Amino acid sequence: MDTISTLREALTRLEYPATRDDVMRLIRRDGADSRMAAWLETLPEGSYGGAWAICQALAEQPASGSAASRVESGVKQLALAG
Repeated sequence: MDTISTLREALTRLEYPATRDDVMRLIRRDGADSRMAAWLETLPEGSYGGAWAICQALAEQPASGSAASRVESGVKQLALAG
């Protein structure tokens, strides 16, 4: 499963409000690759009211490398769609 699909699937299954730890636990359970997990660890601590809030917070985090840039672009698309 690609990174954006993994994130999208995880976010639709989360129960909100959700914390950073909730996101990390679910994404790891779903088998996210190490780059995705490392990037999601940049999600600020806090409680998020919906997938859109998580996407917005992730989109505001700096990304490095081409894979992270693709993920960042995909998250921005998810945020706009949500």
